[in-house]
Amino acid sequence: KANNSPYASEKFNLYIKGYELYPNDSRFKEGVASSAVNILNLGKKYHRQESFNTAIDYYDRIINIDSVPENIKNKSREYRNLANHGITREKLYAQANTSPYASEKFSLYIQGYELYSGEEFKEGIASSAISMLNLAKRYHSQRNFDTAISYYNRILIAPAVPSGILNQTKELLKLAQDGKIYNSLPLTGKTIILDIGHGGIDGGAHRSGINEKDLNLSMGLKLRDALVAQGATVITTRTTDKYVDLYDRAMIANKIIVERELSKAKNSGDKAKISDLQYKLQLIQQVLDNSHRVGTRENVGIVKAEQNSKGDYVIPKNLKEVFDIQKQYKDTIFLSLHNNASTSTTSRGTQVYVATNKTFTGKLQTPYLGYYNGYDDANRLKLANNIFNAMHGKLGLDGKNAGVYQDFHAVTRETNVISAILEVGFMSNPSELEILKQKSTHDKVAKYVTEGIINYFE
Repeated sequence: KANNSPYASEKFNLYIKGYELYPNDSRFKEGVASSAVNILNLGKKYHRQESFNTAIDYYDRIINIDSVPENIKNKSREYRNLANHGITREKLYAQANTSPYASEKFSLYIQGYELYSGEEFKEGIASSAISMLNLAKRYHSQRNFDTAISYYNRILIAPAVPSGILNQTKELLKLAQDGKIYNSLPLTGKTIILDIGHGGIDGGAHRSGINEKDLNLSMGLKLRDALVAQGATVITTRTTDKYVDLYDRAMIANKIIVERELSKAKNSGDKAKISDLQYKLQLIQQVLDNSHRVGTRENVGIVKAEQNSKGDYVIPKNLKEVFDIQKQYKDTIFLSLHNNASTSTTSRGTQVYVATNKTFTGKLQTPYLGYYNGYDDANRLKLANNIFNAMHGKLGLDGKNAGVYQDFHAVTRETNVISAILEVGFMSNPSELEILKQKSTHDKVAKYVTEGIINYFE
């Protein structure tokens, strides 16, 4: 009767009664567990509809039954707590996004993903899993194996964690379980801000039914995983098909450095510096929060470049000060990943672009003459050349236009993190487009760009 009932509540009640009468019959024990999951899903359904009282009723039915497995009861308690406080989808995402604690952030993103299956929560899981992995590795390096193992296991049982992070976690978990310290990986302690070009309403180049934004995303996610596997901390500007404003991409890099500098200031107790950095961070956050409100956004002091009497743009004071701070952070790079297109079908070859001080004194860039003269030209060119050399001759994307170029782009102008723009190949060239479409090419891009970045840091 329990097995054949079409009603989740009736099925649950009958299995409970059966288990109470026949506790040694595994069919009833298994039935309680499986039907409890159905009751939990009903609770989640009403939760998503913001019918919190009904959701709580379902959660309580699970929590109050001793024979329900503890893991299902724990999930019910988590969701009940959210429902009891009237936490909507938007509130849950905001809590996760603003939490300063990696462990809490990770848990909240998981709860959001399990409740709503939203891309924003999936993206949050990916980014916070990297933070969790870095915490685990820190404890691992200190020989605190039990704590490291606990963090590794939390990553492994979580939903929607990218495969590259899972694979590295499994390897490190085995070492920790054997009481072994892992060998330092080439990119341990290095931060890569990976800007995956275009997205959402901005499709980028389009040829033969292929959107650049989709190529960029596929290559970018594989590159992220390859970098993480080599020990890097990777922050991506997007992991899904979403729009990210051009200036926000650079501002994300600026925010990361200001946060790190603020942490150092707090440790030293420099109150004046703390106040100044908090103000700069507030300005940066205003830019990111208002990326779709152009009028509001452009009035934020850290973005709006004024023009002098000659018509040249002058860098905002607060942004210049952020740029000056960034000079010391040589362990961090910014790479913007794209694919190219031109009006010619014969243009071909991988290109890497950098903005240098020389770029801003050339005749072609008159409006930005003297915008900022403190870019690290040597390391920007070193990064570009290492990436290009690692890729050259490996992908079949060589040709007359391949090389390293100095040019003017907003994403590398609006941050002083050592940066470059990678244009993998020309979508406008039919033979190159065929190569770019292949998933094996995306794997090679991840492999060789990672090699180039490792070579840069050596």
